[in-house]
Amino acid sequence: MHLHENDGPRTRGTSSRQWQAGLRLLLLILAGCSSPQRPPNVVILVLDTVRADAIGASGVGGSLTPNLDRIASEGMVFSHAYSPAPWTVPAHGSLFTGQYPHRHGAIHGRYVLDASEVTLAEILRDHGYRTAGFTCNGWLHAQSGMEQGFQTYQEVYKDARGEPDKGGRLATERVQRFLKERAGTTEPFFLFVNYFEAHLPYRPPPAVQARVGLTPAARARSIEDAEQVVVRGSISDPEQADGRALYLAEVAYLDDQVGAVRTALEDAGLLDETLLIVLADHGELLGEHGLTGHEFALFEELLHIPMLMRFPAKIAAGTVMSDPVCTIDVMPTILDLLHLPPSSDVAGVSVVSRPPDTDRDLLAEYARPQKLIHDYWGRKYPEASLERFDVGLECVRAGSLKLIRSSRGAIQLFDLDADPREQQDLAATRSEEVARLTTQLDRLSGR
Repeated sequence: MHLHENDGPRTRGTSSRQWQAGLRLLLLILAGCSSPQRPPNVVILVLDTVRADAIGASGVGGSLTPNLDRIASEGMVFSHAYSPAPWTVPAHGSLFTGQYPHRHGAIHGRYVLDASEVTLAEILRDHGYRTAGFTCNGWLHAQSGMEQGFQTYQEVYKDARGEPDKGGRLATERVQRFLKERAGTTEPFFLFVNYFEAHLPYRPPPAVQARVGLTPAARARSIEDAEQVVVRGSISDPEQADGRALYLAEVAYLDDQVGAVRTALEDAGLLDETLLIVLADHGELLGEHGLTGHEFALFEELLHIPMLMRFPAKIAAGTVMSDPVCTIDVMPTILDLLHLPPSSDVAGVSVVSRPPDTDRDLLAEYARPQKLIHDYWGRKYPEASLERFDVGLECVRAGSLKLIRSSRGAIQLFDLDADPREQQDLAATRSEEVARLTTQLDRLSGR
């Protein structure tokens, strides 16, 4: 486990063993310091569709995300955090169960988390937590299986019609009311919020558009413009710049909501008693690889996500973890930090208890989107040739190498250290590594 303080840039894997040992000892000492009167609260804020390079804590756009940057400075930044899936349903299924998508089964063609799966909300509810969920994403509806374990579960998106945003303001207001009600109580709570603003179509509220200085061309962009990129397979430089500007404006608005939640926790006297986790479910393509949105691919823009964790009782401010972690690790990490029994039969691990210097391979999956292609894309764009997208994908990351395999048997291999934008496919020239990673991919995906 590579942990280091935010005292300047360091390369992955170069932190001092002595410093790591000291920090690990400190974490272990602090592990027993939470109040015996009230177990810590847990808050998970999911910033739907936010890629890692969209927030300042990841090194880009810091002026647009001061609230996220503040939380990062107060806790731990996971600089190599990844999603196991590039879209909402399987990504949230993995977040809530600690399982990869092929195991929990909430994927394309099914879309529902089975009632037999044990979720984080169920575990915390059974340990005396008040559980509440607020979602702005319609995929996470009250019959999706994602509501399992939540005593309060509100589909905010249903009330957001006519709002200048996609439900973010309403969700924040409901969170503020919830936190006011919890102030002064002895019952701990688990709060989950999905904010949907960074998802297509990008339409940041007018006040945010003015604040970030969007051009008239960017403001005129529509979801049809973005989807035509997929149909055409290419994007012009002005189109890409306008789309990215709109997207970052949405992220700036999300940052406002995160700041409001942090303030509400602080005003209620709950902030330092709360394990606060902010992360994305997946990222977004903004024209890279001739694609927009977050379907049909497993490139880094879709899988590399921001993840922050604030919990001063056990996590030192300004800490950076540079080992690869996945959102399947969130559930076991929470249970570890709360001193609750670990859930059995999960693929994730607690990232605060892993041995130092652990190299770890990670899996990501995208089930064949047959229904999406025929029911949405095929009907909306009947003239488009979409057969190339009608495949399943899976990938394994091992160190700097990443292998992507399609359900038709096509293989791509990238060296992310030398080629972080995944432009040079090495599969034809590095057969031994292809064979090794293919074997590892089979193992991780349960073959």
